Amino acid sequence: MKISTHTLQNKGFKIKKDTANIKRLPVAHTCFNQIDLAPYTSKEELKDKLILAIYEGKENFGLA
Repeated sequence: MKISTHTLQNKGFKIKKDTANIKRLPVAHTCFNQIDLAPYTSKEELKDKLILAIYEGKENFGLA
């Protein structure tokens, strides 16, 4: 699946390609409205990773 940096109109939300590790979960940077996504191989894999990240992060979050 091809991922490119994209900014939603009037929202300042960015989607950034994360090439560090294809198995990595999506990473949200709420301080500057950005989400990093690995180049997943399918929409289904992207959906699964997003749902897992949301589920795992609903209780708390970590600081990198």
